Amino acid sequence: MRVKTLSLLKVYEEEISLLLWTTALLFIIRSAGIILNNYAETAFLKRYGVEYLPVVNMLNAVATSFIIGRSRFLWERSLAPGCFPIFLFFQASASP
Repeated sequence: MRVKTLSLLKVYEEEISLLLWTTALLFIIRSAGIILNNYAETAFLKRYGVEYLPVVNMLNAVATSFIIGRSRFLWERSLAPGCFPIFLFFQASASP
């Protein structure tokens, strides 16, 4: 069973601990993001009400498009491999 799973995931024996740590870290980060997003939406609705929600969603879409477009411009301008983490940071900051 273990060999079949490793071959299915294309993971070597030495990489199992790294895979599990990475999976746990991504799970924790995503869970924290979900909790923070839920809190932010609840606080916004409590403070401003439902009537401003479409405006905020529209502004969020415009800001996301702007940030992704800007990061694409930066990525195309500097094709150095060292800039890839910066590109990933901008993409992560733009994701909802």
